[in-house]
Amino acid sequence: MTERRDPELTDLKRRVANGTLIGTVSQVDHENARYRVKIGELETDWIPKLKARSGKTKEYEPLDEGEQVLVQSVSGDLSQGVIMGSIETQERQIGTKGTQHRREYPDGTVVDYDDDGGLSVKLAPGRSSVTTVGDVTVTTSQDGVLMQAGGVSAKVSSEGLAVTGGKITHNGVNIGSDHVHGGVVRGGADTLGPH
Repeated sequence: MTERRDPELTDLKRRVANGTLIGTVSQVDHENARYRVKIGELETDWIPKLKARSGKTKEYEPLDEGEQVLVQSVSGDLSQGVIMGSIETQERQIGTKGTQHRREYPDGTVVDYDDDGGLSVKLAPGRSSVTTVGDVTVTTSQDGVLMQAGGVSAKVSSEGLAVTGGKITHNGVNIGSDHVHGGVVRGGADTLGPH
């Protein structure tokens, strides 16, 4: 009876030991959203990672090779393993306080939301961001901010403000290229003010 129980006990110990393991992503298959993880001398087969959403609402945020992860396996069977998430290391830690949600990208772009200070986005040199709501598009780049809606566009840059299309009004008064001054006799004389 003892001999028969020893292999069962050994198998049970192995399954418990393999239930939750820490390893490093060794290979990435973006097309199939699968990863191989190196755990000591052992390397897993291709396994998925846990995602916040994967139904009608989806997201994609791949892991990098060399990223430290936690793998959990059903019944200790690594072929059924799932990467539960990344493990923060001191070398890669980027947050500094509990009210901060920060994301840094390899190109140097930083998106930072602080409960106390609001949203901040710092784009890497040469990058731009595009936000579209309905037919309104806002493009931010090193050249400035371009807002477009229908046939109207407005660009703010270090050179000033440039508007194309539509009408320009100030306090309900048309000040665009097609505005007119009342009480002025037509002719070659200038009105006072800017040109």
